[in-house]
Amino acid sequence: MKKRVDLDKLIASLKSQKSSVRERAEMQLLDVAPGKADLPTLYRAIRDDYPGQEENDYDVKGTLLGMLGPIGDARTVAFIEDVFPSLPKAGGLRDLALGALAEMNTATALALWADLLLRHHRGLGAKYQPSVDPIIVSPRHVSVMFPRILAILGHAGCREAIYELAGAGVAAGRIDGARLVKLRSRIAGDFETASRLLKKTSVNSHLYPRRLAYVTSIVQTFGAFAQRGDVRNQLRRIRGHDVASVAFVACRICDASGDSLDGAMVERFATEPSTRLDLFEHLVKSRREKLFPAAWQSQPMFAEADMVRCLMARNAFGRPPVGLKYDGQRMVNVLGAKRRLYFYTFKSDVSPSERVLGMSGPHPADERELITRGLLSGTGGEPKRDCGEDRYIWMLRRDVERLSREAKASGKVLKLWPRTYRARK
Repeated sequence: MKKRVDLDKLIASLKSQKSSVRERAEMQLLDVAPGKADLPTLYRAIRDDYPGQEENDYDVKGTLLGMLGPIGDARTVAFIEDVFPSLPKAGGLRDLALGALAEMNTATALALWADLLLRHHRGLGAKYQPSVDPIIVSPRHVSVMFPRILAILGHAGCREAIYELAGAGVAAGRIDGARLVKLRSRIAGDFETASRLLKKTSVNSHLYPRRLAYVTSIVQTFGAFAQRGDVRNQLRRIRGHDVASVAFVACRICDASGDSLDGAMVERFATEPSTRLDLFEHLVKSRREKLFPAAWQSQPMFAEADMVRCLMARNAFGRPPVGLKYDGQRMVNVLGAKRRLYFYTFKSDVSPSERVLGMSGPHPADERELITRGLLSGTGGEPKRDCGEDRYIWMLRRDVERLSREAKASGKVLKLWPRTYRARK
């Protein structure tokens, strides 16, 4: 748990001439939870130098920069703009400063994020790819970055990030084609190049998640031009893509533009766990849930798809699990009532001979009731022999208690699921 400490005293210890004092302070720094009142201290500390770290200021300054994102304000934006040029080009500190702006995710922070990247991207290296996860999760201010950020499409790593930002903005209705005019002439070629590269990449490769995200983002960006005949034809072709999750994005855009899903498409996406719940939610949103095949509308089928979707998330593995197998279910008492948990195993990335345990849930005890997202679904990433079902159940109860306390402190009541659906035979 993060702690409140006297940050000034801790910074003084980090400057001690005694290595043992500095090392102890560095460990304590990892547990610090600063508040807004500590921002001036953080600004001064980031500008300072630290004994023993002449070759690698990353340990201290990197930790301090990482603290700015959750608590930063307008003063922080001005500070980062001022200090950024003085941060070394190598070593990752500039990336952490950009990450703090992304995590702040305000209009002014993202405008500066774009400006700094435009001015300094060459110094960050040809393969540099900025982290855009916080912005994609909540793209409410992403439009401030376009179209000016398109000026660095020639930088390969930045180009991937730009498409991810554009795709998220288009999908959220925050960006339209007028802000992406520079992409219109190149998007088809970029898709073909990225798609060929993805096809050559093994799903087991560490490169696969990044390349899958890139291809998916380009398809989402196509949505800004979906009314154009040439783009519509391209999307129609992508509906047959080998990767179901990519094909589904194209189908969803076409469906919203008047090219309705046909029976074969619905069957494919319902059969495939990685798209099953996305399809169901899309049909529910358009009040066509009766088109969803009854054979796949059951609690076990939804639980399997929930497990796969969790593992494919950006903050998990970013790709479908290899060798997913059902490993049983357990009934547990959660918030005063029985709930059902589904367990699965899949091959470990680290050691293919090991199997990792994952959990979907909690689900309603009644198998006729369905949910599309388990509140605490996921995996610890450890082999099953080290982290079994009992450990998951303990963590689930701990997390439910924490979430329940947080909801109560905000005057709310924790809900395990916002809505349930009925299974079909």
